[in-house]
Amino acid sequence: LTATDTDGDSDSESIDLSGAFSIEDDGPSVTVTATADAITLDETDAARGSDPNGPNNAPQGTSSATADFSDNFSSDVGTDGAPAAGSNLSYAFTLLDALGNPASDIESGLFALENTDTSDTDGDGIGQGDAILLNLDAGTGDIVGTANGTEYIRIAVDNNSASASFGTATFSQSNNIWHSDTADRDDTETLSVDSLDCSLNLTLTATDTDGDSDSESIDLS
Repeated sequence: LTATDTDGDSDSESIDLSGAFSIEDDGPSVTVTATADAITLDETDAARGSDPNGPNNAPQGTSSATADFSDNFSSDVGTDGAPAAGSNLSYAFTLLDALGNPASDIESGLFALENTDTSDTDGDGIGQGDAILLNLDAGTGDIVGTANGTEYIRIAVDNNSASASFGTATFSQSNNIWHSDTADRDDTETLSVDSLDCSLNLTLTATDTDGDSDSESIDLS
């Protein structure tokens, strides 16, 4: 500010405006909008009404099924917009322990089928084999359930944004598992890791043009 009197004398002082003008960023947001769909497989042979292949063979009924989990999320990229190349959305599975840290060899609540176990007095049920353990496949991003090196189940998600099935999860079974109820030929065993305070999650991450991101997860435990 400069002040000047009648005969032209003047005086000036200034204030430093460095840092006085700012622009706040806008970022993407992700919210969970619904409970995840259930996916059920069936070992029953549709034609024969039984499991003719027996233990350690691929089930003959519904060995693979899908659910669209993209409708469990809502996302907004914000005013910065999406990157010009690629997608601003990405799906990923996580396996977490009770402290929220990445975990491995998590018990699934499912067991392998053991055809040499014919007694229910040995501390477990007839035909009950080893626990099926869950791990994250670092190469594919799939959740894989194995026992003694044999794969029994796999959960995959389509993370190709150009695909019509983007966000769709596929639950598949490659070997029969143990079912506990000998009085029910059609009983159900359900994958569950929350009994150990662990969690299996599907996370959607949205990223905008300048790299800001937001993530939310649905619990599939």
